[in-house]
Amino acid sequence: MRVTIKLLITMFILISACAAIAGSLTVPNTFISGDKALASEVNENFSAAKTEIDDNDLRMPGVAFVDENTCCSDVTTTEMEHQSITIDAPTSGYVIVSYTGICRLHHINAATTIVQSIVIGISTTSANTVTANRKSFTLPGNAGTGVHSATCATQQVFPVTTGSATFYLNAVATLPTAGEEASIGWGNLHAVFVPNQY
Repeated sequence: MRVTIKLLITMFILISACAAIAGSLTVPNTFISGDKALASEVNENFSAAKTEIDDNDLRMPGVAFVDENTCCSDVTTTEMEHQSITIDAPTSGYVIVSYTGICRLHHINAATTIVQSIVIGISTTSANTVTANRKSFTLPGNAGTGVHSATCATQQVFPVTTGSATFYLNAVATLPTAGEEASIGWGNLHAVFVPNQY
């Protein structure tokens, strides 16, 4: 069975659209302008395009997220895990992990320069606030007594290989005055896989 040039043009438009979505494709160049083509030749090209698209799909970005719709969890003076997220990398690349939430400090005015703080950081290890991306919300000792809150956020890029990868949002507090408390909540932890293709 033979197909018309019109069908060939339609086929190449479809392949071009797929290429725009999935990246550069390599398919057999078996057609000559003005000639008719066998259905088997068209099927061969469609099969090759499918293989290329399936391979490119492994290099497409992906996302995982954890939304925390409550407030708030206590943060102690010992480093602790607050949230975790796992993402499956289809191939080697990078994962961009970001967190945004609310940090709260219940402060007691001590009329000193000793600060109260809450520190957050993203790590591949639970209960470890690594220094690469740690951020803090800090109050001086002479700040007013009461509950103070602020948006707190951090982000880090991690290289990954094929397979499952888990990341942790960890936190620790400095509470120099009796009665002070720290907490964190209403947070969104997101992980985006990016292939090393660019």
